[in-house]
Amino acid sequence: MSLNVSKLILYLVIAIFSVQTWAQDKVEMADQPSYQDITLLDPYLSYKYRRGPFLVYDCKAQHWVCTSVVESNRCSENRENELKDKKRELSCAAVKKFSSESECINEQKSLVDYGHSPRFCVNDLYKRLGSNDNPSSD
Repeated sequence: MSLNVSKLILYLVIAIFSVQTWAQDKVEMADQPSYQDITLLDPYLSYKYRRGPFLVYDCKAQHWVCTSVVESNRCSENRENELKDKKRELSCAAVKKFSSESECINEQKSLVDYGHSPRFCVNDLYKRLGSNDNPSSD
């Protein structure tokens, strides 16, 4: 009988130690930050864009992007020059500024899901002509 008692005591000690180790691991895991996608920590989306709350459509690459004020302003300036030069194909369109990047991303996702072809990549002068003809210069 003393052999059974010894085995029981040994079993209880191992069980208590295991539970204590498991509980300690849980506490240590709770202290660590939850999983985070490290790609979201990088302020750069690509060589061309930084993260931000400005929704832009890149007509050349044919995609929506939530970018910074610098890229949004650059897009607006380029578009203004392209319209002045009466270019048919426009490089981009600065669409809207949101209060946060996450709001912009939500709108970006809905536009991507909608799957329409933005008409604002073609100069309005050419839309009215309905062809690739050059508009008359005034």
